Amino acid sequence: MKTRIIYTLVAIIIIVISIFGVRQYLENQRYESYLSMQVANDISRLTGDVRVNQTIYDEILNSRSLSQEQVETLFHNNYSIVNIAQEHKNLVLQFKRSGQELDNIPANKASNIAYYFEGLIWDIAERQGIDVANKTSQFPIELPKSESYPIKDKELEKIQIIKGMNDIWLQTIVNNVKGVSGQGYIISDIFFDKYVDKGITSDYWVNVAVEMDKKTKEYLDKNYLHLN
Repeated sequence: MKTRIIYTLVAIIIIVISIFGVRQYLENQRYESYLSMQVANDISRLTGDVRVNQTIYDEILNSRSLSQEQVETLFHNNYSIVNIAQEHKNLVLQFKRSGQELDNIPANKASNIAYYFEGLIWDIAERQGIDVANKTSQFPIELPKSESYPIKDKELEKIQIIKGMNDIWLQTIVNNVKGVSGQGYIISDIFFDKYVDKGITSDYWVNVAVEMDKKTKEYLDKNYLHLN
C-alpha cells in the first residue's frame, strides 16, 4: 500500500514538473518572439531615421540653408536613434551578448545633434526679429515651416561632419542586416522573414550596436565635432 502511494506521489510530482517545464518553455518562447519583434521593429525604425537624416543633410549642404521643417524631422529622428541605441545597449549588457563594453557614444551624439539643430533654428528666428527670450514652444512657431534660411559656413562645416557620422551609421546597418539595400531601404519580405521570430538569438542587432559605438568613436577621434 505504501509503495503504491509512493509511486502515485512520484507520478504526480513528475507530471507537475513536466507541466511547469512546458509552461516555462512556452513563456520563454513567447518572450523570445516578443523581443525578436521589438528588436526587428527598432532596427527597421533606426534604418529609416538614419536614411531620412542623410537625405536632409544632403539638402542642407547643397542649398546652404535650413528650414524649420527639416529641423523638426532631424530632432525627432535623432531622438529616436537615442532611444534605440540606449535600449539595445541595455539588451546587449542584459544578455551578455558582447565581450566589448559599449560607451553609448551614438546615443550621446544623436542627442547633441538634435539639440544642435534646435538651437540653430532659434538662432535663425532671432535673426528674423522674433522674440526668443520667452519661448512658449519647442520650435519657433512664428517661422513658416517650409521656408529655408541661409546658415553660416562654420555651421555647414559641422553639418558636414555630422553627415559623415550618419554615413557610418547607415553603412554599419547595411553591412550587418540582411534585407537592407545599399541606400538604406528595408526589403520587408527578406528582413522580417529573417528576423521577426527568432531575431533576438541572431547577432545582427548586437553587431549594429557594437560597430556603431566603435566606429563612431574612431570617426570622432579624427573629426572634431563641437556642437555648443
